[in-house]
Amino acid sequence: MPSSPQPTISACSPSLILCDVETPIAITGSNLSPVGAETGIAFVAVAGTPFEEGSAASLEVIGTIVSPTRIEGTTPCMELE
Repeated sequence: MPSSPQPTISACSPSLILCDVETPIAITGSNLSPVGAETGIAFVAVAGTPFEEGSAASLEVIGTIVSPTRIEGTTPCMELE
């Protein structure tokens, strides 16, 4: 039995995200499924701990797979040091 194609991510828009306001984002790719399902979107800091009021270097939010090529979600607010 042939295996299903692996999901891939190719881009995220917008490419610049403000830190003090939640921002809608769209992640594009291919073979995303199942459509309508929730999926985790991970944010990882390059340096420092900007999430969870300055106590975490990463944070996962929930997004939705809206098509085989698109995930939509909202960025978390971040705290800059």
